[in-house]
Amino acid sequence: MSQLSVLRKHLALLALIAGTLWLFTSLGVGCPILWLTGFPCPTCGTTRALLALLRLDFHGYLFYQPFAAPLIAAVVLCIHGRLLVGPWKCAAAVCSGVILCANTLRYVSLLFLLVGA
Repeated sequence: MSQLSVLRKHLALLALIAGTLWLFTSLGVGCPILWLTGFPCPTCGTTRALLALLRLDFHGYLFYQPFAAPLIAAVVLCIHGRLLVGPWKCAAAVCSGVILCANTLRYVSLLFLLVGA
C-alpha cells in the first residue's frame, strides 16, 4: 500500500470523525455514548484532559482522564504498529495492551462508583 493511499485513508477517517462530531454537537447530543446509555465511555474526558495538559494544568489533566496521553500513544501504536520490526513490534504491542487494560480497570472502577455497587 502506497503512502498516498494510507494518507487518503487517514484523511477520510478524520473527515468522518469530524463530520460525526459536528452532527452530534449541532444536535446538542455531545457524547453519543453518554446520550444513548447514560454512562460515560472509557475515554470520557480525554479531550478536556489534553487541553488541561496543554495549559500545564496537571491537576485538571489527572482529574479529567489520567490516561489521556498514554491512550493516544496506544492508539497510534495499535494503528501503526505493523510498521515496526523486531523487538520494537512486540514492545509496542505489550505497552499498548498494558495501557488499554489499565484504562479499562479505571473505567470499570468508575462505573462501580457511579452505580454504587
